[in-house]
Amino acid sequence: MKTSFICIIMILVSTVLMGVTDLQNFNNTSDLTTWFNPDATPVFTNISTGGLSNSGSVSIPIGSFDVWTGVYSFGLPSIGNQAVLSGYFLIGANSGYSGFGLATADVNEINNECNITTSNSLGVQFHGGGGAFFNNTASQNLDWFDEDGDLLEGSWYKITFTIDRTAESTFDLEMDIWLSDSDGVLQSRHTIQNWSCTNTDISAAAELYPYFCNASERSSHMDDFYVQAEEITLPVTMSSFTASVTASNFVMLQWITESESEMMGYNVHRSAAANLEDAIRMNVLTIPAYNNPTQSEYSYMDEEVDSEQTYYYWLESVELNGSSRFYGPQIVTVTETSEPDDTPEVVYATGIKSVFPNPFNPMTTISYSLASDQTVHFTMFDLKGRKVGEMTKQGNKGNNTVTWNAEGLSSGIYFIRMNAGGEEETRKVMLLK
Repeated sequence: MKTSFICIIMILVSTVLMGVTDLQNFNNTSDLTTWFNPDATPVFTNISTGGLSNSGSVSIPIGSFDVWTGVYSFGLPSIGNQAVLSGYFLIGANSGYSGFGLATADVNEINNECNITTSNSLGVQFHGGGGAFFNNTASQNLDWFDEDGDLLEGSWYKITFTIDRTAESTFDLEMDIWLSDSDGVLQSRHTIQNWSCTNTDISAAAELYPYFCNASERSSHMDDFYVQAEEITLPVTMSSFTASVTASNFVMLQWITESESEMMGYNVHRSAAANLEDAIRMNVLTIPAYNNPTQSEYSYMDEEVDSEQTYYYWLESVELNGSSRFYGPQIVTVTETSEPDDTPEVVYATGIKSVFPNPFNPMTTISYSLASDQTVHFTMFDLKGRKVGEMTKQGNKGNNTVTWNAEGLSSGIYFIRMNAGGEEETRKVMLLK
């Protein structure tokens, strides 16, 4: 009789889609790496001082070239509406550039003038006495030195970038700069700049990712990065996708969704290498319930597997319009052992498995797993980053649950952040009363 070493590798694949507004104040020194992806050579750091009111901030080394892009995304503003980005920058030197904007990719690179070079974008850049609007690779140079003077070293400025969508592919851009004190209280407007442009790449984008950057010697710190835009409603919110080898030497795939809308179904793809292009579809389309707002669980058994073989699995979610998303890969290895009564070992990943029910009122259960026995800390906060609750639990290796009671809070979107053994993960939930 053959038995198998069971390897379960869990990838928590929820896309963090912030609500209509999002404020990152970087008071938690892990905020930068939790909410943003760096470029290939990151140098920005999240420190506990140096920001507004001397609280947490993004530290920008003088002479740095770096761009960080949000792991979360927003929808394109509908015609007649707008997206707004803002941030507080501390001017560190009188050369170089800083800036931010919205890009079509969640990881980017910039050139030496703070313009995105690896995806499409609408952005803004500023230096001491001027700056530029960016429309993909095109730019509109701005000059306010003669009228308003240079930005002063050692001073805080709030930079606001507004994108008004006036037609299908036409956008009015505005940059507003205010002098601020070190606590974020605005003093006087320094300048306001405007430009109109056409961008069919942005109007065709399904998702837009906020970014901020610095090139050379301009800013030394950045704080209170704020985005207000339209929320994306995904056809499927995936909670977990796992793969394991059963005692019968088959591979069991399981996935959990928190909600589904306008979904055609799910396909399972398999390959002997970590290459999706070489994968083959294994199943007949798994059909979900149409417009299902509640949690659903699915499974697929792959019985055509060999011992001493590693397999890579991807899950494809197919929408009614024909577009699709891939999750994975999940990696499993089927291995024979000489002891028929060996107990298979389960390898657990530390993270949140699901939050159910979601939406909830006023209680929801957080299911999570731990790689070892350890203390787990949960922090709950609202869209403005204000802490609204916290819990500390002693968790055991394996699967655990904890219940959050949001009695006393108003309806809205909240975030649950789990911290255990240096690992962090955040989930979006909705309280509906």
